[in-house]
Amino acid sequence: MTAKHLAAMAGLWLCAATGAQAQTGSHAGHEHDTPPEATPASVPAKAEAWAEGEIRKIDPKTGKVTLKHGYIPSLDMPPMTTVFGISDKQMLSRFKVGDKVRFEAVDENGQLKVTEMVAR
Repeated sequence: MTAKHLAAMAGLWLCAATGAQAQTGSHAGHEHDTPPEATPASVPAKAEAWAEGEIRKIDPKTGKVTLKHGYIPSLDMPPMTTVFGISDKQMLSRFKVGDKVRFEAVDENGQLKVTEMVAR
């Protein structure tokens, strides 16, 4: 095997390792609903921050909602099912499991929270 072939193989290995590492970032442990290729490669600076989803579970005591959602631009999060805290627990009283919603989410010191949610 020539040095040129070894360099090419090392480059391929590095790309594969970097891609695998990127897949295990801050969203590890979440259930992905679509492959990573289905998420936008880049989000324009003025992209709408709202995402769409379906309510899977509501826990009014803890102020949490589980959403099966599409891509979330504000978090650069791919489609998956995620548990979010709610900034205003009263918001949960307007919804039920199965409702399709549009929502805005933020990451507050590592805690994912829905700040706004409306029926679609």
